[in-house]
Order: sequence, then structure tokens, then C-alpha cells
Amino acid sequence: MSEFKAIDNKVLDAKLVGPLALLLGKWQGETGMDIAPEPDGVEENAFYETLEFKLVGDVSNAEEQDLGIVQYEQIVRRKRDDKLIHHQLGYWTWDAESQTICNGFTIPRRVSLLAGGTVEYINNKMIIFVEAENGSDTWGITEAAFMREKANTKSFSQTLEVEGDRLHYQQTTVVDIYGESGFEHTDENTLT
Repeated sequence: MSEFKAIDNKVLDAKLVGPLALLLGKWQGETGMDIAPEPDGVEENAFYETLEFKLVGDVSNAEEQDLGIVQYEQIVRRKRDDKLIHHQLGYWTWDAESQTICNGFTIPRRVSLLAGGTVEYINNKMIIFVEAENGSDTWGITEAAFMREKANTKSFSQTLEVEGDRLHYQQTTVVDIYGESGFEHTDENTLT
């Protein structure tokens, strides 16, 4: 039996996008923390953000694979000066047959990722985990030559936990930057 969720006065068949139905809507969070590399060490930025997910629908790949698709936009501003510190556009896709979830996105620094993974449910909480690795032929990372030479992204992992009207995420991007190998750039926030 299919589950249904009301989105913008429409009833959505959750089979279409599977677990992605729980993400739909506009989320806001005020308690974010960004730990980023700097030439002389580490910078910590308290931030607030909006994260909006919109239903796209479904698509068939080569008439063999059916994917449910949700588009998203993430806008992150530093609290101390209201400066935009991150803008991200992307798509989450769900393949019900293989039970695979994917986050594909691009950031304006000329970096694109295709991170794939799993969804599990523990009690009333949905947990999504995706990862990508530079050089992988499945879930990978592509970047412009300048970024590859100056701020090479080695890997990315992200966990989202959704429970009711609360979304918590934690992500780690491992980069080689400023002469340091394997810096763990982390971001974390709770949104409602």
C-alpha cells in the first residue's frame, strides 16, 4: 500500500520519490557550524541557512531504470556578517528497484559531486547516508584544474536524519589545501 503526503495542496504518491518525500518543503536552521581550512589554520563559522526541496517527478533511464527526482537549493550565510558562504544546487534521486539514493550537486567553486548510498529507518527516524570519492567510477567528484591543483577534493560523505519536522545533517569534505593533506572540512546543522 502506498503512503501519501500533502505538498502545496497536492497529494503526492510517496512511491514516486520514496524516502525523498520526507524532504519536500522549505527547511530553515540557525545553529549551523562550518569548520573550514585557512592558510594559517582553521576557521569556524557559525551560520544559518535555508534548504528547499521541490518535487521534479520521475524519469526513465534507457527505458530500464526509473528514478524519483527532487531538486534542491541550499543557501548558507555566516552569522557574524551575513555574508553568503555557500550556495549549492542539486538533485536527490531515488531508485526504488535497487534501493539506492543519490545526491548530485554542483557548487560555484567549479566542483561537482555524485554521491550515492543508502536509506534506513530506525524507529521514527529516516537516515540517509551518501558518499563520493575522487577517482571513483561510480560515486565520484569532478573539479576544474585550478581546484584540482589548489584545493583538491578527495572525498565527501553526508548523513541526513529526518524525524518529523526536524532535519539534521552532518557532512565531511576531505581536501588537500594550503599544503595540508586530508583536511576534514565539516558542516553540521539542524533545520525545521
